[in-house]
Amino acid sequence: MQFTLSELTFIGTKYPTVSDLSFFTFVKKGLTGTEEKSLEEKGVFSNGQLTEPMNTVFDVLAHANQSARFVLKYQNNVMEKGVYSFNDKRILVENMQGEIVISFYDDEAKSVQQEIADHIGMSVQKNSALDTILETDELLVALSLADWLRKQTLLNYIEVIEMPALTVELFERYLLIPMKNSIAGLLAGLYEIKMPDHEQKLKALNVLVEKKLIGIEGDAISFSKEFSNFAMNFLLPDTQIILETLDGSHEGPVVAASNVILQAGLKDIVAFNATDEGIEMNTLTSSELLARISAYLKCPKLK
Repeated sequence: MQFTLSELTFIGTKYPTVSDLSFFTFVKKGLTGTEEKSLEEKGVFSNGQLTEPMNTVFDVLAHANQSARFVLKYQNNVMEKGVYSFNDKRILVENMQGEIVISFYDDEAKSVQQEIADHIGMSVQKNSALDTILETDELLVALSLADWLRKQTLLNYIEVIEMPALTVELFERYLLIPMKNSIAGLLAGLYEIKMPDHEQKLKALNVLVEKKLIGIEGDAISFSKEFSNFAMNFLLPDTQIILETLDGSHEGPVVAASNVILQAGLKDIVAFNATDEGIEMNTLTSSELLARISAYLKCPKLK
């Protein structure tokens, strides 16, 4: 069922006490005085009370102790979905250009999965098989190296030229004026981290050698096959996905998990997942990505 933000704000006033993860903690809109009448016309309100099944729906939204959020950005378009869970019931909340559509998630799970699949595609293949865990300095240096390879590959599409050999000195010069729309810059903004200084960069390069992502001989930098495959295929990332899930269904503080996913084509997807050991970076097939999104939207227990 579809609601305006003011209608949902009005419904929220019927719940003086809500949980920390309640949907109503995020809904704040000025009231016009017409909300109760419009809700009665929708069959949601009667004699000043919420009617079933929407009473059950809004009870879950008010008292949720688990939640999940999915945001897909593609060019100027945004797809956003949230799921709130309480007492083994899950409610789906979808933002449809300012209007909010609310339904039982289990009734809509397949259609949600299909809608997302229509955007990201469905394949069991991927162009590269990267799977590593890096500290933030190492991640930014690795992605900057990938950006350099991406830039050279894109330039080669304009004019067929031999790719220049990369040295540590040349890489440092590149970092002074990195390519626009760099993956490193995007991740630095999302994780609120800064490019390491000179000494930290050198240390990070050595770690990347240890992890067999790159090689360094003298001053010359070479790339592993999988790293090259990743960078040289990941040319125009046009889709960004944010996955978040919160679990407050246990004693103690709320536990959170999140993923940042970038997609540059059907077979070019990379996910970033912050862990206690560092940031996990791994490439996925679109089928694996769809399975990961579905797992998040089920509001899993994290503790």
